[in-house]
Amino acid sequence: MDVTLAHSIHNAFSRFSQPYHGENRNFVIAGTAVAVGASLIGIKLFMKGRSNQNRPNLSGKIALVTGASLGGIGYETAKELALLGARVIITVRDQKKGMDAVAALKKATNKSDIDYVIMALDDLSSVRSTVKFLEQTLGDRKIDLLINNAGVMACPLGRTKDGFETQFGTNHIGHYAFTVLLLNANLIANTGRIITVSSMASLRGKLDLTDPSWTKKPYSSWQAYSDSKLHNVLFARELQERLLQRKSDIISVSLHPGAVNTDLGRHLGWAWATLAQPLRFFFKSANDGAQTTLHCATTPDLYKYGGEYFDNCGPATPHPAASENAPSRKLWELTENWTNIRLN
Repeated sequence: MDVTLAHSIHNAFSRFSQPYHGENRNFVIAGTAVAVGASLIGIKLFMKGRSNQNRPNLSGKIALVTGASLGGIGYETAKELALLGARVIITVRDQKKGMDAVAALKKATNKSDIDYVIMALDDLSSVRSTVKFLEQTLGDRKIDLLINNAGVMACPLGRTKDGFETQFGTNHIGHYAFTVLLLNANLIANTGRIITVSSMASLRGKLDLTDPSWTKKPYSSWQAYSDSKLHNVLFARELQERLLQRKSDIISVSLHPGAVNTDLGRHLGWAWATLAQPLRFFFKSANDGAQTTLHCATTPDLYKYGGEYFDNCGPATPHPAASENAPSRKLWELTENWTNIRLN
């Protein structure tokens, strides 16, 4: 080895083997801070994910977004679709939320054709009433984009008006009923898209079709949420199969929006909220969380991916149960019986 090189290496190791002091110490601290900061920013950018790159003119189109209260990804989805020219209808649980959201949407988009309807997905009579109201108000116009976005997460054990476990009844049963009733009323455009917001939690879901409402087994709020999100994926898949059987050009897909900083986790309790607070820096904003939904709503080649599951603005690998026909078909058939609502 070259003597000069060997001497240089020796000096370098000697320098770093001694305690840092003075300028060297400040240099190391500054370098470490820069490295940590860069790493945190890198993780933040990775978590942010891709953005929707499609900007079609949606003038003349109608988009209906469930669960679009202020601060959530449904609101951001509605806002972006309105900015692209769509007439937007949102569903909310009460009048104040509806008025607040519509006022904010109109201000943000400078558009007037934004409306709300009140619908409780955990009450099938409310779902039916909403569809009847839409029949009366839309007339001959059709919904081009149905965004099944509303949902609840990790709730304490509860029951819907119809006796279903709250998350199963809201996230799956409610959206199944709403979608099928809209289709039966011929309120979805022939070239429409039905986009169901699921979650990566679906990957740890269990398809227990003997006790989906947790009437016998010990309740787990997280597992119930994961199961309901798996139901969303299977619903979207089976809906596509049944639309194809009817020679329909309507496309159905499901998606994971990402880890988003919204109030969806309001039922998690103070302990989890405290632990999760430092992690919120890495979560997506509500607008970032809407990007995969917007991609599915606007990409011109969605017809290639009917029934599939999306993540980060592209097709992704779903739960193994969504790779077979039997699980989604069985869930659909049982849901027909549970709700007494069938696709015509």
